[in-house]
Amino acid sequence: SYKQENPPYANLEDIGVQVISTQTPFSFDMPVLVKKKLAAGESTILEESPPVCLGNIKGLAITAQCTYEKNAKKPIRIHVVSSPNGMIYDTADLYTFDNVLQKGETVRKTWPIDSSVKFIKVRVENLDESESVSDVKVVVTLKG
Repeated sequence: SYKQENPPYANLEDIGVQVISTQTPFSFDMPVLVKKKLAAGESTILEESPPVCLGNIKGLAITAQCTYEKNAKKPIRIHVVSSPNGMIYDTADLYTFDNVLQKGETVRKTWPIDSSVKFIKVRVENLDESESVSDVKVVVTLKG
């Protein structure tokens, strides 16, 4: 499980991402987490994902992609947390999504989410305790 009380990167500055667009409507895909391999039962940490500012965003979707091993038994889970200021993030998930499991395949799934919060970050959890997952990528699509 993930604990945020004393994160190992507590004294580092976290550079966020904010969309500035001179034209509307717009649609912008932004990778927020890329990991070559996620070991069995492993989770990423929030510090691996940049804060995404949703101040000027009217629509938002999250896409998760990964490649499962042939003997995979469980999918990856995507955790989305929010923050009112981009500095301190909730300890409870705003959203939790399980990706589709297709053994030995690369899969991709997109979920639309509410963009009324100020900031979000993501982390990914490999629910499979016996098999790793590779080429994990989470992309946020921002629309205005």
